[in-house]
Amino acid sequence: MPSRAAEAALIELADRNLAESLRLHARWSASGVVDEQPFGVRTLGATRFAAGVFNAVMCTGAPPDDPVSWLAEQRSFYARQQRGFTIYARMERDRTLSDACLDAGLVLSGAEPGMVCEQPVPEPEPDPRVTTERVESVDVLRTLIEIEAAAYESLGLPASVTLRTMGEPERMLSDQVMWFLTRYDGAPGAAAMVLFSDDIAGIYWVATSPELRKRGLAASATRTATNAAFARGARAVVLQATRMGEPTYKRLGYREITRYPMYLVSRGSEPTRGSEPTRTSVPPPPRTSMPPPPRTSMPPPPRTSVPPPPRTSVPPPPRGWKPPS
Repeated sequence: MPSRAAEAALIELADRNLAESLRLHARWSASGVVDEQPFGVRTLGATRFAAGVFNAVMCTGAPPDDPVSWLAEQRSFYARQQRGFTIYARMERDRTLSDACLDAGLVLSGAEPGMVCEQPVPEPEPDPRVTTERVESVDVLRTLIEIEAAAYESLGLPASVTLRTMGEPERMLSDQVMWFLTRYDGAPGAAAMVLFSDDIAGIYWVATSPELRKRGLAASATRTATNAAFARGARAVVLQATRMGEPTYKRLGYREITRYPMYLVSRGSEPTRGSEPTRTSVPPPPRTSMPPPPRTSMPPPPRTSVPPPPRTSVPPPPRGWKPPS
């Protein structure tokens, strides 16, 4: 096992990759907004859907000194956009923020495990019916998007949200990401995305067509994506696991290192005076060689073994839906 300091540094990199994924989802739309703030980032996506990565805010530095005022500021910002949103909290650093969210009566929509894989995944005996390819054309990417929409709709996410978020597929191909499509007997069956940041990579949008589940296709897509990230130089690969996907990731060699409580804020907060970003087109990431950003030299404080106190008064999330991993 890595030292406590090494583990804390790895968690920080995982946090930064998750924050970068929020930016990425906004950049997929010409009308998306990435609003960089001293505390971190907040985004406006192509859809007004409030739960998950589509309209989201996350701290990337020190937690807010006054979490109650911070929460009021975020509610005001999104109210002016007539949107709800999701707050992504870091388990190790955002305890006071989580308490403020719970005290404000926000819905804890999930606390998904952040997991890491630190070495390539062994390849199983090949199954001639299963093949996985890297997606590098918009035409094949459209096929992959159909899989994503159908897969997540079966879990409670409206297909219209996925299709709108991925409605400009030419913006989804860049050197910062890799997409993979798994086929079963030639039929498109599963998908996964890799996002690079710093010197690690994150796995997102793992999905399987509902009619082709229970064939190991998600595992094949995740394995190929993970190993491709290591082959490109990532020193670790991270992801946020849904309840359905977590057993698969554990079998592939991923282990839990943190959790990300997510707090859902519905539309209706009263706006107050304050700044808001100019809504301009966000250019897609360049399709050129892109060196990773420099790693931070200051790891976050050591993890504590004390779990947060249970909050039994929080209403449960909408039944059956989980944000995309």
